[in-house]
Amino acid sequence: SEDLAGPDPSEAFRGAWCATVAIDGVVEATHDLNLYANGQILGTALIGQSGKLANLARQMGMVHLLDLELPVRGEWAYKDFVRTLTLDFTLTGLGVNRREIIQVAITGRERHTLRGEDEQGRTWTMERPLGINTGVEPGSRLRLTGFSAK
Repeated sequence: SEDLAGPDPSEAFRGAWCATVAIDGVVEATHDLNLYANGQILGTALIGQSGKLANLARQMGMVHLLDLELPVRGEWAYKDFVRTLTLDFTLTGLGVNRREIIQVAITGRERHTLRGEDEQGRTWTMERPLGINTGVEPGSRLRLTGFSAK
């Protein structure tokens, strides 16, 4: 059957993203996230090699901690009427069970980087992983159907 509502604007956000956050300047955590059509998020979080914690780990000979991947799972949704992409996921492992809720305001002028904020006011940067064919050309705008072309 023909979908009278037209294309689904959330389609632009599906697929693989690399999301990074600097936590109090201490650690930059990298999250490899997959946003599925059914609203599920699955991925992994990596503490990373930059920041104070990484330097401390190196000094203590505990670099192996920086390569630990922690499982991430949760949900995402794009609400066209408020132009907001929301990611709600939980990171588990090492006795950690941390929930992150990130809101990304979508202007329709994004190229292939999104910036959002979590509930602590920290900035998250979301980019498409290199070499992933998202159907969005590098440097081109995300084609969101809910927007009028200016």
